[in-house]
Order: sequence, then structure tokens, then C-alpha cells
Amino acid sequence: MQRKEVKRLKWQKVSGGNHLHSDGKRYKKGDILLAHPHELSDALKSDYKCLDIDESKGEEIKDHGILLEIHHKGGGWYDVINTITGEPLNDSSMKRDVAKAFIVDFEKGNE
Repeated sequence: MQRKEVKRLKWQKVSGGNHLHSDGKRYKKGDILLAHPHELSDALKSDYKCLDIDESKGEEIKDHGILLEIHHKGGGWYDVINTITGEPLNDSSMKRDVAKAFIVDFEKGNE
């Protein structure tokens, strides 16, 4: 099974000042940023305008596929993260091999 590519949305900085994003770049007014909605905090979303908007419906165009990633927490422990929401799917951190098995089981359940 192939994982579905989750589309990043285009955001344009509309307010003054600059923003140092997690990608290491500084964004100024008029700059374009590619990011998932969960990558911008609610405070920063007011500084950006989403350019990937269906004007007739006034909503963001979203890919509703789920993409899971394993994030290292430190000390050999990992979380399985839903990249759309940014939230971990597991209740507590787990070892890497258990996290991989968790993803395989999750994907089998969603076929």
C-alpha cells in the first residue's frame, strides 16, 4: 500500500514584521510559505492568508488522507503523529519497532 501524499497549502504573509518559521526561513510581508494548517499557530494564522481557497465555497481545499510519521521523543522513545492534526495517535511513547508495527496495523485497519 502506498501512502497518500498530503498537500501543503500556500500561505501569503499579509501583515508587517517578520516570522521565523520552523523551516529556518524568515518570512516578510508578501512572502509565500508552504505549510500544513497545523504548522501555523492560531496567533500566526491571522498574519497569513491561505491562497489555496476555493473562492466559491470559501473553504480551504484539503486532502483528507491521513499520513502518519514517527517522531523521536528522546531516550529511544517515539510517538506516531497524524501530520494533518499534528496530534499523536498513541497514548504513551513507544519504542521504534513498536511504533512501526502500530503504523502497519493502523493502515491495515483503514484499507
